[in-house]
Amino acid sequence: MRAFGDPDVFLPSDPAVREGLHRLGLTATDAHRWRPWRSYAMQHLSAPLTHAP
Repeated sequence: MRAFGDPDVFLPSDPAVREGLHRLGLTATDAHRWRPWRSYAMQHLSAPLTHAP
């Protein structure tokens, strides 16, 4: 997203994204609802896993 400026990129195979989806009880197929802002959703899904407490 930052390099190409595309706000609608979603990487369902990313481990942090998969874990974030799991914690919320969602699946990768739920991401279609977040268009055209899926890149931002990915940041929110993976943030709790990438920041130290």
